[in-house]
Amino acid sequence: MGSEKRPGGVVALVQPQPPEVERGYTKWGLHYIKSKFRDPAQKELPFGEILRRASGEDVQETAQEPGQAIQPKAGALIKDFGIGLTGIEHKVVEGIIKRFSELDYRGDIEPKSLEAVRIEKYGKDGDLPQAAYANIQEIPVIRLTQRGLLKYAGLTPNAGTFERAIKAIDTLRSKQFLFYYNRLAKKDGKTIPNKRGGYKMETVDGVIDTLFTIKPIRDQDGGFLYYEIYPSFIFLDQRENYFLMIPWGWRKEVEGLVGIKHTKYLYLFLTWLMANFESIRSKNDTTLKSNANRRRKGLNPMPLKPYAINNKWETISEILKMPETIYKRNRAKARAILDTCYEAAKTLGYLDGYRREGLYDTLYLKVEKYYTPGKELSRGAQAG
Repeated sequence: MGSEKRPGGVVALVQPQPPEVERGYTKWGLHYIKSKFRDPAQKELPFGEILRRASGEDVQETAQEPGQAIQPKAGALIKDFGIGLTGIEHKVVEGIIKRFSELDYRGDIEPKSLEAVRIEKYGKDGDLPQAAYANIQEIPVIRLTQRGLLKYAGLTPNAGTFERAIKAIDTLRSKQFLFYYNRLAKKDGKTIPNKRGGYKMETVDGVIDTLFTIKPIRDQDGGFLYYEIYPSFIFLDQRENYFLMIPWGWRKEVEGLVGIKHTKYLYLFLTWLMANFESIRSKNDTTLKSNANRRRKGLNPMPLKPYAINNKWETISEILKMPETIYKRNRAKARAILDTCYEAAKTLGYLDGYRREGLYDTLYLKVEKYYTPGKELSRGAQAG
């Protein structure tokens, strides 16, 4: 590795850069992906009530520190749901996850033990949120130079981009989010059947964390060398079997075919389509395995779910975090925004078509566009 000149004269370590044309997917934990959307069931509830609904228990008032369950002042409301990031913050997150995906989440230096993470995040006397880390044995760590991170994020390395990217990095390592979600409960690494023929669920609730821990590493003279980065539990929890694969370079494909001015809601909408496709695919895969057993027993097979989404257009607007001032007070504008997303998704190959009947929209997913296990990335979705 050599060195490179940073704006301001700082010399930093140079690391190998990803090639200009690549094939492959980034691997995202679905708990993180689903945290990007707004849950239409949540309606400006008192903060503590949201946590009580998630856990079924009263929430104790504690200090507002990362990883702890909290309850703010009496009467406080949560009005904003879903991880909210700017465009460049999203790109930096994608760049970091791209590097972790290349390494199959093993990192490129020694991983951190949970004990080391506990001390680093919560201090010598602090406690690691046990539920959040119950399925995680160790935390992978990567090193990226500023130029390397920009390259992975698909950003042009110039003085203006450096300034905006550094600001985005500072936000990602300091902005805190409250995470709560349901997941499959496991015992000794195995799912637990319930009495209804499904599987027992459990809740991770009230855990505050930043998306990444990002530590600048400097030389003995104070010159910047590189970042050491490790992800929050939200990216790692059950990642091995509960994940979403997104093509490298998908943003460039979107911007190239539909233009950047139409992307305000489009990226989130396409991500939502991918998450829905994966949910249907996974359920159908389970049904196919079950049907094989049913046939051996002489039973009729269970039907597969169609690759289609049927939902109220207003609910889809909420999921995409559209302001209430639009989808409630300017319904024509809200429907026009959705139609723009639907048409763009058709152009990009994510939808075969769609139709609106009264309050409901039906979206027909184009199966060939989405990732399925063993699928190679199509030429049209290459990163540039």
